[in-house]
Amino acid sequence: MASAVAAVMLITTASAAWAVPDLPANTDCSANAVLAKLGVVEDRAAANMLAEALRGPSAGGRCLLDVGDADPGAANAATRRGAAGAQRVFVVGGPAAVPDSWLRSTLGISDYVRIAGGNRWDTQAAVAAAIIAIATGKEVRQYDGAPPSAPQLPPNASCEEAAVIVKLGVVEDRAAANMLAEALRALSILGTSRCLIDAGDPSSGAAPVPDQVASAAQAAEVYIVGGPAAIPDAWLARHFDLAAQERVAGADRWDTQARVAALIVSLAIARSPAGHDAGPDEGIESIG
Repeated sequence: MASAVAAVMLITTASAAWAVPDLPANTDCSANAVLAKLGVVEDRAAANMLAEALRGPSAGGRCLLDVGDADPGAANAATRRGAAGAQRVFVVGGPAAVPDSWLRSTLGISDYVRIAGGNRWDTQAAVAAAIIAIATGKEVRQYDGAPPSAPQLPPNASCEEAAVIVKLGVVEDRAAANMLAEALRALSILGTSRCLIDAGDPSSGAAPVPDQVASAAQAAEVYIVGGPAAIPDAWLARHFDLAAQERVAGADRWDTQARVAALIVSLAIARSPAGHDAGPDEGIESIG
């Protein structure tokens, strides 16, 4: 457990200059492949974090494949080759986005795990739960056909255990922060501690909304998603009274997502007793 906590510190305190973001290149699709519509920003973020989590502590093979528009018969060569050669395939997004019939007829695969929810936020929560399950040696729960629901960011519940501060206007960071908030909820004692705090736009000099400040002040631990260029330390100190904080940021938005994924893995290992579920029933139970 101590080593897992140390890993969290290593991950979250690394600093880097922000760069023009490009998705990391695939390295090896022989073990795991993640399929998603990379043109859908929210699904792309969730899929990228899953691909990073599947690399494991050795930072081995990474494989994120684009299904494009999932048009009948259409798929690029890299996606066909990667999906066909992988031992395990994960599909991020529901059957409306990536149809089962397309996976069978175009990619020639029928054995895969679909991770999805009723909307983009539920899909991100399901992927966060999948990362916890993978980190703790559980099976990832298959999508069970949840009915579509309005794509609204889930409301906060309790902020006492943990809070996540992020610029909600930055879609890629918002997705990573939402998944971290969902993971912290799943790993919390009562399974109700979800708290996502909007930093607004610190560059404008505007103060955050007072109730957001009050919510963050309740939290025993606070995670800042995004670098100091996005959310400056001085701005945080001026507007928030935080008991403890860790910043999770990388060289670009994809690296930030990778670091958040690694943090979820480390927290899951540190907070999940051996032989017990990593969190509430949703998304973490074994299948089969």
